[in-house]
Amino acid sequence: MSSRAEEARSYYSEDVSMDSHSFLEMLLLDSCFIFHAFRLIICPLLYSGWPSDQIMLDLLMLENQIPFFVLVQLYCGLGGEQEFRKFAGAYAGTIIHYAVNSFTRCNMGSTWDDSILPEQVLQLLHLFRLSLGPCGIKSTLPPQRMNDFMGPSPRYVPSVTELQDRSAIEFHTRYSHSILDIRFHSGVMKIPFLELNDGNITILRNLIAFEQCCPQVEPGVTSYAAFIDCLIKTEDDANLLERSGILLNSLPTSSDAAFFFSKLSPRAEVRKSTYLDHILVDVNRYHNSKWNRWIRWYADLKLNYFSSPWLSLLMVAAAVLLILSFTQICYSVISYYHW
Repeated sequence: MSSRAEEARSYYSEDVSMDSHSFLEMLLLDSCFIFHAFRLIICPLLYSGWPSDQIMLDLLMLENQIPFFVLVQLYCGLGGEQEFRKFAGAYAGTIIHYAVNSFTRCNMGSTWDDSILPEQVLQLLHLFRLSLGPCGIKSTLPPQRMNDFMGPSPRYVPSVTELQDRSAIEFHTRYSHSILDIRFHSGVMKIPFLELNDGNITILRNLIAFEQCCPQVEPGVTSYAAFIDCLIKTEDDANLLERSGILLNSLPTSSDAAFFFSKLSPRAEVRKSTYLDHILVDVNRYHNSKWNRWIRWYADLKLNYFSSPWLSLLMVAAAVLLILSFTQICYSVISYYHW
């Protein structure tokens, strides 16, 4: 491991002010802790009393990361350098298996694409990001379709209540291996389930921070957070998604749930092209279609004139009076010409 100490140092954004012995000792202790953490997370019955959820959060903190190749080399390093070169791929696959199984405790989905080589993994947080998918490949949306956006911003979609009331868009839970796997087709938006809790907001913040500081990483979580932030603007939006089975609010109040993703938005700087581009285009196009203009007219009429029983009764009375007045005028005109 000492032969790759300088390579390990290069993974840190700041200079590590430690001598080589202390630095290698830190990597060794951290790696052993991570291996033990995988065991207690995967087999919690064997390690009752350990705060496995908190340990999982600690493993995914950006400031707690160590290079992934260090874990691989230390895991199979007891066999010597020749053994490492011979079985590094198999050992890396074992670590990935342990890690991906541990990530399932986060309830954000987790799977692994065998086409991704272990050498491409930078750290555990990066591994978790890769396990989320489905946006490991950049969006193939033609650039000209970006001109089809009809919202005030190319990264904007209306809120949940506006889409439902003014465009009759339905929201359903999508059963998927990843929270990022959002779909929209024929007026139905399907979003994977997500529990709103302090642990998840911590994980999302660290994933967004990781994507922002690594330009080579596709900003899928950043795009996801910005998209959901557009959908949820008020408590009514959050409650609607909760009734649809998309969200589970484990925060103290519904107001906290409404602003869950707005807390992430200062960090969520979306780059030009993301995997959600086609969703943004299709939702805005559907929302602004000619057919939905009648739905929006009806929604405005209902909101402005029939929002309460008393107002509805008043409008009905006004309509009756208008009809009676028109009828009276007709009778008067007919009587005048026949007299």
